[in-house]
Amino acid sequence: MGRETIYDRAYFHYLPMLSNTDRGMKILDELKNDPRTKSLEGVHTFTGRGFGSYSPENLAIWYLWASDKFSETEARLGLDSYLDSDKIPILNTLWIVGVIVKEPIILSNEIRILPIQEIPDSEAKELYLETDRKLLNYSYPMPKAAIVCEPVVERTVEYFEDPSPILERNKEYSESIKLLEDTCLLLNLIEGISSTPYCHATYSMPKMPFGMFNGSSSSTFRYDVIGYRAVELKNGRKSEINKLLKSFLELEEEEKGRFRRILSRLSQAKRRDQIEDKILDLSIALEMSLLDDNKKYDQLSLSFRLRGSWLIASNAIERDEVYNYLKKLYDYRSQVAHSGAFKKNTPENKRLIKQNLSNYCSIAERIICKLIHDGQPDWDLLILGSDKPRKSL
Repeated sequence: MGRETIYDRAYFHYLPMLSNTDRGMKILDELKNDPRTKSLEGVHTFTGRGFGSYSPENLAIWYLWASDKFSETEARLGLDSYLDSDKIPILNTLWIVGVIVKEPIILSNEIRILPIQEIPDSEAKELYLETDRKLLNYSYPMPKAAIVCEPVVERTVEYFEDPSPILERNKEYSESIKLLEDTCLLLNLIEGISSTPYCHATYSMPKMPFGMFNGSSSSTFRYDVIGYRAVELKNGRKSEINKLLKSFLELEEEEKGRFRRILSRLSQAKRRDQIEDKILDLSIALEMSLLDDNKKYDQLSLSFRLRGSWLIASNAIERDEVYNYLKKLYDYRSQVAHSGAFKKNTPENKRLIKQNLSNYCSIAERIICKLIHDGQPDWDLLILGSDKPRKSL
């Protein structure tokens, strides 16, 4: 027998009221005779990727539930807003793992990072809130936060066999999906944070039909590396995230694609368990950042450490420090790439590499942030410390 969900409990609590109570019968009769609801017959309600058949019973159940959960006044306002509008807001949601927030973080572009408690009630939320994973037979972490926004979509559709034309008409919704995914990737540039998309879902707004009674749509992300740690993201990082998001959105589409791949590798490096895998992924992210124009693969190691150190260091002492960290990192990367192990493959050496891993990650974060904010420099001029073009020989 399947597990009873929050939806089941609510639905079967209010369903009998439609025929057994004066309150329920009155609401159902009113909705059936409302000229605005008659226009919903034979069409489907749209909640992002999901579609639901209209029924006056479902609408009456939502109204009873919303009246009890919020108030009769708010339920009536939500009902009238829904029935009087051609377009409605929905909650576009990207559940993420690796991040915990204790209070909402309000970002630009109307994006919010919410703790799980503030996401609308749903079967998914109830599942993710479970603490006994053995009972649920899950061996991987559950999301405890989500990135959300509220695009406006068409309230109803007359067909649903092919969703492509519907999504084309709802570009705000389609574009918001990319925005949520890019925000998730950019969180990996915050020190100590590893952010991974878990699944994308859309929900009806709770105070507007049909709430959780319209169900939700979701798509699962599949990752080879999901990680097992979750770190708190504090509200004090909001300004940093907003600046990154602003700079990223101003990039050309081709550059956005490149940085998505870079950030994906950085994220994997943070989530990996094995130190060898961490070093490889971190180095790949930095190579894509620093060596993109090196088509002949000349002096990769030297360019790698020179470019990185001159890009983010502000004086000779700091440049020397960053230079040496990058030299070590590239050396370790070459050892693993060529032989599958470190040259000194001992517990002591691995322990030393792990001790410096936070420095390697910090340098990678700073380099990628700098490139997103300022664009790619003329590497030759940067290393020469010149602001004038070189003369051709």
